[in-house]
Amino acid sequence: MLQLNRPQVLNALDRQMYLELEGKLAAAAADDQVRVVIFAGRGRAFCAGTDIGGLEGATVEAAQELALVENGAFNAIEDFPKPTLAALHGYALGGGCELALACDYRVVADDTFLGQPEIDMGWLPAAGATFRLPALVGRARAWEMMATGRRIDAAEAERIGLVQRVVAADALMAEVMELGRGLAQQDPQLLLRLKEVLKGGGERKEAVEREAQCLAQFATAAPAQQKIRAFLKRK
Repeated sequence: MLQLNRPQVLNALDRQMYLELEGKLAAAAADDQVRVVIFAGRGRAFCAGTDIGGLEGATVEAAQELALVENGAFNAIEDFPKPTLAALHGYALGGGCELALACDYRVVADDTFLGQPEIDMGWLPAAGATFRLPALVGRARAWEMMATGRRIDAAEAERIGLVQRVVAADALMAEVMELGRGLAQQDPQLLLRLKEVLKGGGERKEAVEREAQCLAQFATAAPAQQKIRAFLKRK
C-alpha cells in the first residue's frame, strides 16, 4: 500500500511527492511479489489536491514543469502493469481526484467528497482530469464539474460512474484489502492483458481483433485448459 502521509495539509501533493510516487511505482512494477497497489491517505482526507504553495510566485515555465511532473506520476499509475486501487475518504479534490481517476478501481467511503475545484483558484485541472474524467462520466458531466468546481458526494460519484463502490467509512480499508486479495489471486498476465485491451481504443474491427488474440493466447494455455476440463467434469 502507498499511503499519502501529509495529514497536516490533508495530504496535499507537492513536487517531491509526485516524484516519489513515480519512483515507488517503478520499483513496484519490477517486484514480482507486488501483485496489487492500493493508494490511501493518512488522517481525515485522502488528498486535498496539489499543494498550491508550490505555485506561489511561480514563473510560466515553472508552472508548466509542475504540471508535467504531476502528469508523469499519474500516467505512471494509469500505465502500471498491475491492478491499482484507490481507497478514498474525506476529500479527494483536485490532484487527489485526478490521482484516483488514474487508478483502475475506486472504493469510496460514504463520507467522501470529490471534485475538481481548480476553477475557483483561477486555473483549470492540469493532471489528467480533462481527459480521464470525461472518459468515465461523459463530456457534459465532466464539463459541469470542472466549470463550476462543485464538490459531489460519494453517492453521486457512484451514480455517474466516477467510482465503482461506496462503503461505510469504518469498513473502507477492510473492503479495499479484501478486493486487493481477490485480485492478487488472479493471473497477473491476464490482468495486464485486460488493461491493455481496455485501453486499446480504435475502431470496432481493431477491438474485435484484440479480443480474439487475447482469447487465443489465454484460453489455449494450460491454466485455462485445466479449468475447462474441471468445469466439464462437473456437468
